[in-house]
Amino acid sequence: MKIAIVSLLCSALVALAVLSPPTRAWSGNDSIIGTWKLVSMTTWDETMGKASQIWGENPIGLLSYTSGGRMSAVLAAAGRRISSECLPESDSP
Repeated sequence: MKIAIVSLLCSALVALAVLSPPTRAWSGNDSIIGTWKLVSMTTWDETMGKASQIWGENPIGLLSYTSGGRMSAVLAAAGRRISSECLPESDSP
């Protein structure tokens, strides 16, 4: 349940970032501009006082930063199975 809520919140934040117009162009260090491969992700649980890796030890993801001030991210757990709803229907005689 907690993972579903965190995933939903992350999805909402990404959607908000994509749909919201940038307030200004990027004025920081240009070395961050581009697409980056996610190599790890650790979160800190304040109530438990410990770190966790909600997408596992080897998450899959891409993060993109543009010079126009936009950011997008696609994150998933490694080894995630494809839902049967996403597979094409088989041709049956």
